[in-house]
Amino acid sequence: MRMLIVGGTQFVGRHIVEAALAAGHEVTLLHRGKTGRQLYPQARHIIADRDGDLGEVAEGSWDATIDVSAYRPEQVTRLAEVLETGFYTFISTVSVYDDPPAGYTEDARLRDDDSYGGLKAACERVAQERFGRPLILRLPYVVGPYDHLVRFTWWVKRIAEGGQVLAPGRPEEPIQLIDARDLAAWALEMTARSRPGIYHPSGPAERLSFGDLLTAMQDGTDATLTWVDPEFLLARGVGHEDLPLWPAADEEAAVNQADPARAIAAGLTFRPLAQTIRDARLEPAQPGRLSRAREAELLRQWRQR
Repeated sequence: MRMLIVGGTQFVGRHIVEAALAAGHEVTLLHRGKTGRQLYPQARHIIADRDGDLGEVAEGSWDATIDVSAYRPEQVTRLAEVLETGFYTFISTVSVYDDPPAGYTEDARLRDDDSYGGLKAACERVAQERFGRPLILRLPYVVGPYDHLVRFTWWVKRIAEGGQVLAPGRPEEPIQLIDARDLAAWALEMTARSRPGIYHPSGPAERLSFGDLLTAMQDGTDATLTWVDPEFLLARGVGHEDLPLWPAADEEAAVNQADPARAIAAGLTFRPLAQTIRDARLEPAQPGRLSRAREAELLRQWRQR
């Protein structure tokens, strides 16, 4: 089928493009050309800013569109004004919810503000108004190859280095994530079959705690985890920017408590966590996050408290 992917040159978008090409679809990428111009020469590239001239999009038609890069409702509106497509998929986020309870479903109340999540919720509303019955995927943390956000891979690399590792917070706190390759395969299948609806592609299928995650990363290393109370770290200015994926604050907790039952019933599957960890060890190291010197100092203070 003829498929338009809006974005497609970074992380989640790249995996969707690769899955679409592997499945034999005729792929067109719409992107600004700031990254990835050299990627996927077998696909057509429309180089355009979605906030600017979309004339080349208006000249074509596609069987399906997967929109990875809309962050404001007017971006969805402008695309809808020129796009001829048979089906539309919107990549959203679990951050759209307004203080949801643990285990919330896709029917929980949405935000209505100008935050990242609120704007994504507004994008969803426009998508439903302009494209009829779209597929909306509200993503949790996404991990895997091409991740430029230095989150999951940072933990894998740090623990692989061994020694005393500062583990933040409480090990029993839940965490949800999905390998980008599993997400891409399922999103593509749902799109190709024109399956509308709203889903949480949040894994794994069984409950995973932050402690379970870091312990799984320890396998085959000589690392030792030292769990440090969140209050101790937050009082010293240590947060998500230093230690990613850590459910350090109440407003972040909901990210890790979505009910994935609807997505699993629709065929979503998850590869073993150990496979994602093994693959992450092969990824190139990336700078940033908590330095080893700062980590050692915090551990020293923790032991001497």
